[in-house]
Amino acid sequence: MEQRKLKNMKKKKKGSIDDERFKTVLNEPRFDALPRKERKVVVDERFKDMLASEKFASRSNVDMRGRHVNLRPKNDLNVLYELSNDDDSNSDFEPEEKKEIKIDLARGNGNITSSDEDSSSEWEMDEEENETHDWGETDRDARRVEWASRRLALCNMEWDRISATDIFVMISSFKPPAPAAIRSVTIYKSDFGQKRLEEEERMGPKLTKLKKPVEDTEEMDEITREAMRAYQLERMRYYYAIIECDGVETASCLYEACDGVEFESSAVRLDLRFVPDEMIFENNSVKERVTEEDINLNAFKPKNFESAALSKSSAKLTWDETDPERIKAERDAFLPDADLDQVQYLLAPCSSDEENDETGKSIALLKEAKTEASKKADSVMEVTWDVEMTDDTILNNKKKKCSEPTPWEKYLEKRKAKRKERKAMIAELKKKQKAEMIESTTENNIKSSAKSKLKKDVKTNESDYIDDERFKALYSNSAFAVDQSHPLFKSSKLALRQAEEKQKRKASSVVEDSIEILANKLKKKADNAKKLKKNY
Repeated sequence: MEQRKLKNMKKKKKGSIDDERFKTVLNEPRFDALPRKERKVVVDERFKDMLASEKFASRSNVDMRGRHVNLRPKNDLNVLYELSNDDDSNSDFEPEEKKEIKIDLARGNGNITSSDEDSSSEWEMDEEENETHDWGETDRDARRVEWASRRLALCNMEWDRISATDIFVMISSFKPPAPAAIRSVTIYKSDFGQKRLEEEERMGPKLTKLKKPVEDTEEMDEITREAMRAYQLERMRYYYAIIECDGVETASCLYEACDGVEFESSAVRLDLRFVPDEMIFENNSVKERVTEEDINLNAFKPKNFESAALSKSSAKLTWDETDPERIKAERDAFLPDADLDQVQYLLAPCSSDEENDETGKSIALLKEAKTEASKKADSVMEVTWDVEMTDDTILNNKKKKCSEPTPWEKYLEKRKAKRKERKAMIAELKKKQKAEMIESTTENNIKSSAKSKLKKDVKTNESDYIDDERFKALYSNSAFAVDQSHPLFKSSKLALRQAEEKQKRKASSVVEDSIEILANKLKKKADNAKKLKKNY
């Protein structure tokens, strides 16, 4: 059978190869493929479990970072070993049939039912492998239109981190040149977000894709991670922003430039959609609204963040997370060089309860005044009520109460005052230090001059001691000579001075002796000359 197959293969190859240089490849046995029996080691039925059981699987249950991974076990021994079979013709196709039967059973296509845990785990693994992830396709449900309008809707953003000011500044950088303008950016709460936020206030976050409760383990399984990611992606639909432009051309230019572009390095892509002109958003609650007059570009700082649901393997729940900008502002407010004016948005306004109480009191007073006026209507006196005046007084009272500093503002004022006092104290200390430095320098100069005078006096005194006739024997008498080569010799100032003075006196004495010798010689020559003259 194998020889026939090889001959047929060679015939097919001969018909397919036209180049004469490679015809020897078809005829020489060196280039023939090895038969299946020679390629694999044939083993008997005793080693059947080695090829079929999952215990000998070579694939690990842990990935390269140590996380548990649900993967189908793979046995690589089937490539090297093969079970012995009497029928050689069926042996070539039997393993493939077995593989097909296994796949059918794992997918549930067969009629065989089993309670084995291995088959159920394989079925779950197949489902996980076939699962598709569409995290980044947030606009897959959007309907494509062929028209444009002057308003754009921005959807599917990280609304916990992005504000209307960020959107306005980002969109204005892509705006066409003047006279094109962006009128406003308003963030609305969606119906879906309103419903979900009410549920979260009562019951917390709702993980819709989580089928079983989360267990308290060190590592979450893949199902829990995907459920948390799905929840974070759903939070991106809680709000939407409406960008109002001056015309259709500006809106269409912004759409072409920004749609699908990533916001900073957050892994969130801008999802822009045109809004019909007849659509009204009055019933929806407004979260934030910004116009061009409200933005200070000099004080604006871009936000750098990263969406964990779109860029990381594990997403974190942010439904009860404190605003990161608030945490940063509170931390920076206590720095020594902090700008306290930028913390004003953290201050709480006047309480609404007090306003409601004031309005209730004013309404009650007006009612009492009306009843008194109706009682005195029969009398001659006419009573007139200036409603505008009462409203003005109420507003003035409210403004006075609002103008009163809150405890936080009082604390900030105290901090400013203390800071000024501290700066004044530091300036005074610096002045004192400078004055002390000047005084110390003058004192040092005086002391140094006095020391130099003392040194001069000491030198003069020492010279007096050296020239004293009482100590003349130290430099002339050999009994007081100092032998510096002696082992008991110890150098001292007195010994050095004695040696120096002795050398000086020796030098001077040598000069004096030489002068006397010359004088004596000259006298002798003169006497000799006189004697010679007398003899002649």
